[in-house]
Amino acid sequence: MAENNTTNTKNAIIEELADVIERRDNTEAGHVTRVKNAMRAYLEAVVASGLYKEQSSLWNIDQIVLASLLHDVGKGEIDDMILRKPGKLDPVEFEVVKRHTLLGGEIIKKIQKVSGKSEFLNNAFTIAMYHHEKWDGTGYPKGLAEEEIPLLARLMAIIDVYDALVSERPYKKPFTHKEAMDIIQEAKGSSFAPALTDVFLSIADKLK
Repeated sequence: MAENNTTNTKNAIIEELADVIERRDNTEAGHVTRVKNAMRAYLEAVVASGLYKEQSSLWNIDQIVLASLLHDVGKGEIDDMILRKPGKLDPVEFEVVKRHTLLGGEIIKKIQKVSGKSEFLNNAFTIAMYHHEKWDGTGYPKGLAEEEIPLLARLMAIIDVYDALVSERPYKKPFTHKEAMDIIQEAKGSSFAPALTDVFLSIADKLK
């Protein structure tokens, strides 16, 4: 019972932390729930598809879902005036925002120094650090391409874009579910891994 209470407490802290960070970015309520639900459905679909079987057979889906909530933890280090700007960022501001991936990685590395490495923290680091990399190598922070990009980061990249598209922000109205899926389809092979894009599109009905 004590172990369950500890796990529940850890999960609640991480979910609340993620929610606080996303609200600083003017993200509407429900982001954490949407990411949790989408990531779980996506992981399960990848497993069922047989893709990356050697890796996916070892997945602890509960832990990966929780780790995915820390993908933007580095935004806690970005100035509010940039994060909450009610308009398009200029090139200098965008470079500042892009640093949230590196900052997120640094934050998780600091935690690892205190608590020791774990599967959960390794996954959180991978997702936070690399979820803005693109299949064609034009992403950031490292400009990785194709299979160089860690698998979990490739999954998070699609979920992050989908949620951003369907969410209302001060500078844009939300896209419809269908519009978001069409945009993701168009980015297959450029921003997103082709096979993983197909799997994501296959769970479209679960994300409405």
